[in-house]
Amino acid sequence: MIAAVQRTRPVGPITLTLALGLAVALLVVAWTGVRASFDPLSLAVFSVIYAILATAVTLGARWLSTLGSPGRVVAALGTSSVLLWQVRELTGQPGALGLLVLAVVVGAAVLWPLISRLSGEGHGIVDLLVAVGLLILVAAGVVAVYRGSPLLRWHLLRHNTLLGTPAYYSLGEPVEEVRDRLLAEHQASGQLALETGMRSDGEPSKGEASDLLEESEVRPPNIVFILLDTLRRDALAGWGGDPQQMPQLNATLERAWRLTDVWSAATWTRPAVATLFTGLQPEAHGARMIEDGLAQEHWTLAEELRTRGYSTTALVTNWGAVGAEVGFDQGFDTFRELRDKPYARAGTLDRTLAGWLGTPEAESALARPTFLYLHFLDPHEPYLAEVKPRRRSAGEMRRGYRSELAYLDQQLASVLDRLASALPGPTIFVLASDHGEEFFEHELFGHGFSLYEEVLSVPVAVWGEGITGGELNQRLEGRDIHDLVLALAKRERTSVSDWTAAHHRERRYASIYYSSEGRLLLRPYLRQVAMRAIQSGDEKLIWSAYGKTWELYDLEADPGESDNLIRRRGDRFQALSQELEDAVDRWRPGTPIELSEEALEQLRTLGYVD
Repeated sequence: MIAAVQRTRPVGPITLTLALGLAVALLVVAWTGVRASFDPLSLAVFSVIYAILATAVTLGARWLSTLGSPGRVVAALGTSSVLLWQVRELTGQPGALGLLVLAVVVGAAVLWPLISRLSGEGHGIVDLLVAVGLLILVAAGVVAVYRGSPLLRWHLLRHNTLLGTPAYYSLGEPVEEVRDRLLAEHQASGQLALETGMRSDGEPSKGEASDLLEESEVRPPNIVFILLDTLRRDALAGWGGDPQQMPQLNATLERAWRLTDVWSAATWTRPAVATLFTGLQPEAHGARMIEDGLAQEHWTLAEELRTRGYSTTALVTNWGAVGAEVGFDQGFDTFRELRDKPYARAGTLDRTLAGWLGTPEAESALARPTFLYLHFLDPHEPYLAEVKPRRRSAGEMRRGYRSELAYLDQQLASVLDRLASALPGPTIFVLASDHGEEFFEHELFGHGFSLYEEVLSVPVAVWGEGITGGELNQRLEGRDIHDLVLALAKRERTSVSDWTAAHHRERRYASIYYSSEGRLLLRPYLRQVAMRAIQSGDEKLIWSAYGKTWELYDLEADPGESDNLIRRRGDRFQALSQELEDAVDRWRPGTPIELSEEALEQLRTLGYVD
């Protein structure tokens, strides 16, 4: 960020400001504009702020250069670090160690000679005073942006974190306080009623449940629920993915009903699966955060099916998130947690399933209609297949992810073949994902930090006896899949196409509440997350407690969610914000749990706990 100098004197401050402002504007447009379109006002505002900041840094470096070699070292490293930190935030590269090494290289090779040229040519204390004055001006501009329009505040916090992070700490309300107040206000307003989805005092015993089968000779279908943790929608051909990525599963899904437009309830496993199990939104079931379990009073899918005479069995690899410790074993006759480290792979689940099928326990279970829940974890980090990322870049992470999908495809084919020969009677398979994965589409990696389509929209498929298959484009939510499974578990055949048509949602909702105190202070948006989203028609509104920002997208015109329309569609923003407020009718506090050290270790391995 040091301007070129003439042989006899430094470049004048006006020329310096214009040159640096242009350079910064080009940097912002090149790296950020691709992902989050800057309107002319936002571009002008941030270009001016960065130009002033660049001038202040340059003058500060010139003052430091008058202090001799130590001052020049500080100036070179400090200036290069400021520039490279901004590049890192805009590109996601390099990592912390790489940033330090690059700062030293750039400082020594490029900035040191320039600063040395400036030594003795500055204006001493005048440069320092002017630099301080300009920094005060930058701070005033940041305050004005933060307290100004919602669009400028969103750009500041999410695309200009060099300035946005200190702005959040000095001007913003902590996310956890906003989140806790949101929950408290709704609970106090009388919206805590939980008349549905709760345990009934009239739950039949196992003996009574078995007697229900004797009412008819027609056997309900077995239900095999396959949960592929972290499976992106575009991992499968029927959802726009590469047909060769998971060829065996794609071939199976050609004869399945493919539900192409389903929103998960949340973008990390526990709240998403809790919704699949209960049919309740995260605000209603309460299993929202690391420290929240699934309350015993909830009426789960396994419990409901058991009252209908089903045997219920689960094989779970992600037991730290949805294991017995956090209440997800409710209603299961058999609940097996596969506790390999760092996690049990698909091959282990296949072998465990094969071993179970040969036991007297399985023979007894299969004598009745069976609900079998299989939770695979392979697409999740850390990637254990052959191709492992060498660095945390979008391309490397995608290659590791695709390697996991190839491995999972082979193992899943074995599981499906095994079940086809082992399960007596008609069987219906339901395949779903709990959430997707981000590969820097919106400056983020992983999941649980946002509500963009790459993590929120998930594939769901249904196939089995009597199902011809095809594509179904109705808009659904994760809680609808809970109801669909119950509809399928009947003696009379359920038409999936008719069912989805009847349950199409013009308006749908999702949320994420997440806390990880160990995250770096320099990235507060990864430490505490509270976000809510609503889609009505083709428009999607996202609210975040981080700076209380809003995003409005037209998914038809902008499926990549890069052009925030919050300033240009003020009337729709007001209408959608009211719909967001009305989208949840039941709120309950979380149920605190204390995880074992072993469970915490798995969550730590998966990146949920630091």
